Amino acid sequence: MSDATLGGNSTALPPPPPPITEFPILERQAYLSRIYISATSVLLLLCTLTFLTRMYQRVRPVWKVGWDDYFICLGYVSRRLRCFASGHSG
Repeated sequence: MSDATLGGNSTALPPPPPPITEFPILERQAYLSRIYISATSVLLLLCTLTFLTRMYQRVRPVWKVGWDDYFICLGYVSRRLRCFASGHSG
């Protein structure tokens, strides 16, 4: 094409800016995320120990697992699977 068909303007457009792949994180946000991860990890550990202790007490001496224990197992396992599938730890 000639310059006449382009309206006499033959300057090229500048390339678009690169996409932003990183977001700035403030120090306060980093601090709060560390607090959140710490608190979540401690509570997850307590929850897991409580769950395992309850299941051991129900199964080990004499098998006396009730329907409530099956629902607790189902809830615990489904929560763990959802967290692992989504990439979260809590």
